Amino acid sequence: MKTLSTPRLTLREPTEQDWADIYDYMQHGSVQEYMPQTPKDYTKRDAKNKVSSLQALNAQDDAKAWVIEHDETSKVIGIIDQKLTLQHRKSRLGYHISPDYQRQGLMTEALEDVIQQGFTDNVHKFTAEIAAQNHASREFIESLGFKDEGTLRAELFIQGSFHDVHRYGLIEQEWDQ
Repeated sequence: MKTLSTPRLTLREPTEQDWADIYDYMQHGSVQEYMPQTPKDYTKRDAKNKVSSLQALNAQDDAKAWVIEHDETSKVIGIIDQKLTLQHRKSRLGYHISPDYQRQGLMTEALEDVIQQGFTDNVHKFTAEIAAQNHASREFIESLGFKDEGTLRAELFIQGSFHDVHRYGLIEQEWDQ
């Protein structure tokens, strides 16, 4: 898997040592709020399992997972994963970033690089599915040019209740980078 670099970040494969940084930022309840299959009481074992699951994704032909490392602090501050449907040249994105690093343009920087690399690698369309109540993430993905393609009702079971999900898409011709 290719390492990606932006002016302030390195997007790279996860290593065993990354669990501690992931554990630290996952202690912020806001990170977990809209993540299915993430326990409210996030443990060190959960963080280690997360690193293992990201590494397993990278062992597949149809998936990629990067940790986002902040160059100035050398801390892992977030994750981007990508699940490819090769036949349709489509990629589903998932992402999150530590609240300590939000609203600084860092996730924009990281995702723009991933999207540009994907289009270079022959992806035709990116999608993202975001809980309806997650207004910040919905506004963010729209700021990258993604279009709301519809609502999937009661699609995700998160923290004990069902949530509607908005599906977003970005087609190669719409990318203006």
